[in-house]
Amino acid sequence: MKKKYSLKKLILLILISFAIVMPISIGMVSSYNFYNSEIETIIHNQKQTLKQVAIETNELLDKIDTISKYIQSNYKVNSDLLKNIINVNENITSIIILNNNGIITDLYANNNTNIHKGFDYSNKKYYKKIMNNKSFYWSDLFFSTINESQSIAYSFKMNEYIGVIFIKLTDIDSLIKIFKNTDNS
Repeated sequence: MKKKYSLKKLILLILISFAIVMPISIGMVSSYNFYNSEIETIIHNQKQTLKQVAIETNELLDKIDTISKYIQSNYKVNSDLLKNIINVNENITSIIILNNNGIITDLYANNNTNIHKGFDYSNKKYYKKIMNNKSFYWSDLFFSTINESQSIAYSFKMNEYIGVIFIKLTDIDSLIKIFKNTDNS
């Protein structure tokens, strides 16, 4: 015996199925689109942040390079040049001038220093790189004995001297912390 279906029940079943399936489908598609738009927004914000950090970092590098060229052309032993440069550039913590033997001949730091004229820096990588005919050298991250903080050094060849500019990383770290996404990431 064949079971008979009523047309009314069949239409009602189809309507109920559509009434349940359609909102669920629309909700899933909307959730997927919302998720993708949030991901795209985060990626866009991250790219913008990285671009801004790159711009600020390049400006800092250019500024340090310009300062080194200024020191090269205007340095006189025991002048106030180093002091003046450090006083107007808060990201530079100290500048030392080494002779060709790696001995400190002049220095200035913005805080109490743990070094003095006559200290031997000939074993430092930033000295050795310049002595190996490099015109300038950016060091790796290190703990500075001058200001007792994480630093990088920019060393450069002067006529008969080697200049070393110390930059504390707390300034670079604070620069990066300035840039936050709208979701605080």
